[in-house]
Amino acid sequence: SKLISEACDAPRLAVLAHAEHLIDQLSERMPSSHQVIGAGARYDGSKHIVGMIQSVANRLDSIPQPDRVLVDEGHHAVSPTYQRILAAWPDAEVQLYPATPQRLDGQGLDAVADDLICGPQYRELIYGGYLKPFEVYSVPSDLDLSQCRVLAGDYRKGDVNDAIRKSSIFGDVAEHWRRLGRDGGHASFWPSIEAAEHAAASVPGWHALHSRMPKDQIRSLIAGLRSGSVESLATVGMIGEGLDVPGLASVSLCRPTQSLTVYMQQSGRCNRGGAGVARVLDHVGNW
Repeated sequence: SKLISEACDAPRLAVLAHAEHLIDQLSERMPSSHQVIGAGARYDGSKHIVGMIQSVANRLDSIPQPDRVLVDEGHHAVSPTYQRILAAWPDAEVQLYPATPQRLDGQGLDAVADDLICGPQYRELIYGGYLKPFEVYSVPSDLDLSQCRVLAGDYRKGDVNDAIRKSSIFGDVAEHWRRLGRDGGHASFWPSIEAAEHAAASVPGWHALHSRMPKDQIRSLIAGLRSGSVESLATVGMIGEGLDVPGLASVSLCRPTQSLTVYMQQSGRCNRGGAGVARVLDHVGNW
């Protein structure tokens, strides 16, 4: 919020992200009048915008070049869509904000950034009271990953989904959530929509959250997680990056990964401010 407030002194500002729930979150933090550029929106001449990258890319002929661009989850800025936007605004000052400046494909950020400015580390933020301290529980599992192939630095999703289906992880996750994770909001991360829906159907009070759901339902479930009316969301990757939910007290890791970025992003969903301890229940040996 402070960074966005300070950036608003630019005559023209564009704040960009790749996911709608991040756009909603960024828009709430904007202290000045602005327009949200999303599907179906027509640019109204606003000097400050918060925009989905796909929607902004499709309106480059009507949106003037901003003086400053902020990119949330900035490690995505090497994607073709971001590259198209930044190429159209060559004179804008561009600031990328990646909590994890490491991409799964190994591609660096030197094509889109001139300098890397390191922020405070986890330990400093915990000691400063900005993040909750962690408790990590590595839960024994019968999950067998020996047949899971690796593609582009991580397990192939189809192989992982097959391994999950053959395991007893669904019951284990529910049991350990009841024991360790019911003192606040909860989210579990799965390798597929099929697995997330199965998990949600298996536990009373859980809800699936994935990209095939209507947008209004997605917004309602995320708002419910924030307010406390939704106890738990079983998702794939939709809220695995950037989402701030201070009341989220625990996460269950149910997607095996070889990516440090995926691990840190998903684990970090539950330590955003508030009192108490953030509990990470690792059912797949990521820790």
